[in-house]
Amino acid sequence: MAWVDANVADAKTAAYAKAYLNYLFTDAAQELEAQYGYRPFKTDILAKHAARLPPLALFPISAIAKDWEDAREQFFGTNGILDVISAPPGAAAGT
Repeated sequence: MAWVDANVADAKTAAYAKAYLNYLFTDAAQELEAQYGYRPFKTDILAKHAARLPPLALFPISAIAKDWEDAREQFFGTNGILDVISAPPGAAAGT
C-alpha cells in the first residue's frame, strides 16, 4: 500500500488506513457493500445480488463530451449539471 505510505504521515493512522483498505477487498466487506447498493468487484458476490445490481451499459467519455476536461466542466463547472440538479426547486443555479 505505497499510496498510504506516501500520503499518511502518522504511522498509527497509516496502519489503520491499510487495515481498512485490506478489509474492503474481503468477501465479508464485498457482501456488505452489495447489501447497501454498492457494486462489488467480486463476480460471485455481484451475481448473488444481480436482481438489485443489474449489468451496467458502459460508454466512452467521447459519447457525452470532447474529452475528460470538457466532461469535468460540463458536470462540475459553474452552472454545470451538478449545480442545476442540486439547486432548490424554482431557483436558478449560480444565483
